[in-house]
Amino acid sequence: MNAAAHRDLSENVSYNNPLFPAYVRKDRLSDYPNYSGVGHWHDDLEFIVIQSGAMTYNVNGKLLPLTAGTGILVNSRQVHFGFSKEHQECDFLCALLHPDLLCANDWFRSMYVVPFLSRHMPSCLVLDCRTVWHSEILRLITDLSRCRESELDPCAVQYNFLKIFEILYQRLSGSTTPVNPGQLESMKKMIGFIQKNYSQDITLEQIALAGQCCKSKCSSLFKHYLSQPPGQYLISYRLNKSLRLLLESPLSITEIAYDTGFHSSSYYCEAFRKHFGISPGEYRNKKNLSVT
Repeated sequence: MNAAAHRDLSENVSYNNPLFPAYVRKDRLSDYPNYSGVGHWHDDLEFIVIQSGAMTYNVNGKLLPLTAGTGILVNSRQVHFGFSKEHQECDFLCALLHPDLLCANDWFRSMYVVPFLSRHMPSCLVLDCRTVWHSEILRLITDLSRCRESELDPCAVQYNFLKIFEILYQRLSGSTTPVNPGQLESMKKMIGFIQKNYSQDITLEQIALAGQCCKSKCSSLFKHYLSQPPGQYLISYRLNKSLRLLLESPLSITEIAYDTGFHSSSYYCEAFRKHFGISPGEYRNKKNLSVT
């Protein structure tokens, strides 16, 4: 996924078709640095289906273990990421589906989609194949992955997504979940600020200002939602952005260091080795050799 930010500082998802807001992909956790994604948020609903192995999903600071036969649905605009602290392998399906796909017109959006997602749909829902209606949602997402190798079928995507919405509406519309608290909104603004400005000099004061809170509150929110201080999140995000440049650009290590916000190539290499266990040059050579 492309982690650039929209104007509202949400993640800019790289859909399979830029003109159709759906992203479906088979994935492997070992393809992520340190077996961990980077904390982010977006308008899309996110579906994860575990095919083998296991991982932990962090949603708004709540840690949820997932194993084969289970999955998770993350509601729109929640802070989340998956990881394995033990570096355990996990094969999984990931689908990001924008709420616009459910909206036949403005009336349906305002009467059904927006009220349901904001008032009745919880921040996340762990899906277990032993529960009949959970199993149906897992099946509908799995069906979408079967056409991914060629091209997503827009009709199948909308049909399956509407079926999922129907199931959720029937099962959850009687429940009530609180509107996102102010702390979560503050956290999303700070994450978005970092993702938009990571290549520049960023101070803790600026991050806190983006979230309209003090520096101590900023630090406590990052530790609660992402289990790391803001400075560490910033370094991790910069390092992850540098990976694509190492593999896909002819830029030197020094150029990549400065392009991703590091003050020197030596500091970049030191942080890279501490985070990933190898140097940037070794990572570049290892990945290039695996491709050839």
